[in-house]
Amino acid sequence: MHRSNVDTSPDTPRIGIAIRYTKPEVVQESPMKPLALLVRGRDDYGNFEVLPPPKHDLPSEQNQKHKAIVDRIRAGIMTTAERKPA
Repeated sequence: MHRSNVDTSPDTPRIGIAIRYTKPEVVQESPMKPLALLVRGRDDYGNFEVLPPPKHDLPSEQNQKHKAIVDRIRAGIMTTAERKPA
């Protein structure tokens, strides 16, 4: 378990990463389908929006795709949470 104080910076978001391995048949309760990368095999369940694997580390032509993914993740994280004043 990890906990940190509220991010109070107005312009610079906190950056974190979480990697979870799960089976495609797992269902997650969320406002939209969770994004996933298929590590091996295939997804016959459709519970995730499966992203295509990257072709390069992060070439400039994929920056827009990356931004769209980050924006979508931010929109779905803690959508009902309230931010307490610092």
